[in-house]
Amino acid sequence: FPKGRSSDLGGLEKDVERRAEMKVAEFMRGVLPVLDNLRLARESAKSTKDIENVIEGIDLIQAGLANLLSGFGMKELDCVGEDFDPAVAEAVGVEEIGEKEKDGKVLEVLQSGYMMGDMLIRPAKVKVGKLVENK
Repeated sequence: FPKGRSSDLGGLEKDVERRAEMKVAEFMRGVLPVLDNLRLARESAKSTKDIENVIEGIDLIQAGLANLLSGFGMKELDCVGEDFDPAVAEAVGVEEIGEKEKDGKVLEVLQSGYMMGDMLIRPAKVKVGKLVENK
């Protein structure tokens, strides 16, 4: 490297590391309220008989976490009714069906899959339809 070039790269590397740390810290600041709300929901669940209210609270916590993840570019895969795609989904079950239009289609998502930009974070675990002629 030309003189001074090596130190420029070192500075750039430190800058990139610092930016990554700042992004992680930003994410953690967003996760902490979710953790607080889970603790509150747990305490509430211990002291109430109103299970519907507890479920509503958990739904709100889930929506808040989904919103946080979305803000960081995370997108839940929506594959029910779509052709099974092994690039983004893992077939963990097959259901025999009698309707040709459901053959090879995702019938149910058993565990959501997620993308961040064009990167697969986790494949969806799905049940796929398989045509059986005499069904």
